[in-house]
Amino acid sequence: MKICLALGGGGARGYAHIGVLRGFFEMGIKDFYAISGTSAGGLIAGLFAMYEDPDAIFEKIKSFRDKPLFKSLRFHEKYSEKDMLKRLYSNIREKVLVAKTLVSESFMDEETRDKVFAYLYGEDTLMEQYNKRLRVMAADLITGKDIAFRGGSMHKVMKATSALPGALPPVKLGDMLLVDGGITHNLPILPLLRDECDMIIGSNVSRPLREKHEYKNAAEILLRCEYISLQRLDDIESAFADVIITPELSDIEWYEFDRLDEITERGYEAFKRAKPELEKAMGLFNRIKKNLILKKEIIQKITEHIVYFP
Repeated sequence: MKICLALGGGGARGYAHIGVLRGFFEMGIKDFYAISGTSAGGLIAGLFAMYEDPDAIFEKIKSFRDKPLFKSLRFHEKYSEKDMLKRLYSNIREKVLVAKTLVSESFMDEETRDKVFAYLYGEDTLMEQYNKRLRVMAADLITGKDIAFRGGSMHKVMKATSALPGALPPVKLGDMLLVDGGITHNLPILPLLRDECDMIIGSNVSRPLREKHEYKNAAEILLRCEYISLQRLDDIESAFADVIITPELSDIEWYEFDRLDEITERGYEAFKRAKPELEKAMGLFNRIKKNLILKKEIIQKITEHIVYFP
């Protein structure tokens, strides 16, 4: 069976993808026909392509935390300061800050960012050396198009997929100026549709949209509009998946990179909860049934947020 996996963005919550992969390994699924990722999900997808083992990914990230480079970043300390920076950064959308999803706790200059990615992915590593069906998402500011990378420099592609606008500079690659792919594909399921997957599974580490009744200024209103737009895009992509695995991460802030063990475990627990649904979806009857009623399911899914009144 051609099983495809989409790993979404979500800051430190992206660690949960490691736990999800552990669950698949225990189930005996250690290879995917295609795998896509955005931001944190792109970084994990890249490491999985290289190491082919969730425990090896975990150890690679954990080893970096003992490096002087990691200790010099201290993003969590800076974020926790009760000053204007905290108030400003607390409004940044709940997504990955590039390598911070994996390793860091601070904003990085270009030189530091290069060192981090060189350690994680090497400087000359090519995507096609590993998984020929690895898709890593970025967005091109020049054309406005979504870019699903299937090859090229692992180092540059990983920098691009995690170049969060307003936090890290765009990545210049050829004629493109690339930023975090999560601005349009935070749960990158659509990029897998051309891969003739028998089954698509999504790992969604975004926090659900909560009700918000009070808005102090125009900036908060604008950010709220962005959150709603991103949620709607996730809803549309989710409609094309057979199963969505959703770890319970509502209390995890995107900058809490010190909770690696706990977040990874939550991903694993989410996989165990989803396992009966996965096994059912893998059945031939259910796959045929889904193809017959897919259109109806999609329409219902992408319109469920609409309230008809009166």
